[in-house]
Amino acid sequence: MKKTFDVYTAIVWASLLSILIWALLKSFGIINTPDVIKMWPLVSAVFGAGAFFQKFLQLNEKVAMMEQRLTNVKTRLTIVETKITAS
Repeated sequence: MKKTFDVYTAIVWASLLSILIWALLKSFGIINTPDVIKMWPLVSAVFGAGAFFQKFLQLNEKVAMMEQRLTNVKTRLTIVETKITAS
């Protein structure tokens, strides 16, 4: 299987890294945030969840294509079996 760069994968990893860095800086007291910036992990988690959902939809499409290919192979094998038994 060929691996390709996927924007949604990058978004998921960036959001997870963003939450991790924020949590570490917050726990060490480096970040003293106003209320608006306290929402950063939530915003990052929402983007990450959205990207994860997109990846899930892409996976669902790939599975549907594989099912179609399997059906085509099954049909072709039935034809071959028919020809073999007929001769």
